[in-house]
Amino acid sequence: MAAATAPLTLDETLGAMIPRSAPRTARSRRLYANWLLTALLFTASAAQADHALLTEDTGVLGKGTWQLEGHAERVHRGSDELTTRILQIPIVLGYGISERSDLEVEVAYVREVTQNGSRRESAQGMGDTLLAWKWRFYEKGPISLLVRPNASFPTGRDERGLGAGRTSWGVDLVAGYEPRPLRFFLHAGYLRNRNAIGDREPLWHASGAVLWTLSEKVELVLDYGRDTHPDPAASTTHLTRIAYGLSYAVTKDLVVGGGARNGRSGSEKDRAIVAGLKLRF
Repeated sequence: MAAATAPLTLDETLGAMIPRSAPRTARSRRLYANWLLTALLFTASAAQADHALLTEDTGVLGKGTWQLEGHAERVHRGSDELTTRILQIPIVLGYGISERSDLEVEVAYVREVTQNGSRRESAQGMGDTLLAWKWRFYEKGPISLLVRPNASFPTGRDERGLGAGRTSWGVDLVAGYEPRPLRFFLHAGYLRNRNAIGDREPLWHASGAVLWTLSEKVELVLDYGRDTHPDPAASTTHLTRIAYGLSYAVTKDLVVGGGARNGRSGSEKDRAIVAGLKLRF
């Protein structure tokens, strides 16, 4: 696809929810809601030129380019004991500070409703604020490498499960191979998930994505990832997810997209539907 009509990234198209085990107590419910927000450190920050859902990519905006991106994601997660429905609306503003690096800031509105028999709990509001820097430090032919340090600041209300209560930091390393019309990305990440609610603090991420350009306006995406489970009481220590969708470039500066994601954590499954857009100026 031509650079002028770069498609929505997988992250922009589908979202970046990392599945968690179902909460069993009030404390674990807060862990459950908080992971929705700490997950953004690994896989949100979607104001990029060529980004992937679970997998970061090596694309950058270019010096002097702004981008505003947003998407809405509806998630349904269920087990034998309870069901949870989540609405997440992240908004990301990115700016190209050089030809090879971007700065981005992200905030997200979250609404979560948990039903356990006749008992119903809900929480909604703004989450923590994410700040990230993306630097493509190597590029030769179709091969590129990128590093992405990031930090999350406790602007969400942790007592309601909408924030971690402490500043967190992380770093991602991404490798890309783009022989066109296919593009491949591998992503390894570490998150120091400092928090006030009992989550695991060292969290690891590994994923890979393939993107297939069908035309100058349409691109298909497929992504697979594994992550450390943040709840130390969970029945499994790892989470697995697969995501798929497509993007459509309405103009060179406006792209829309949609797709779905399926995840598993032990005996629990989750599914999500997402629609998003990005605007450059």
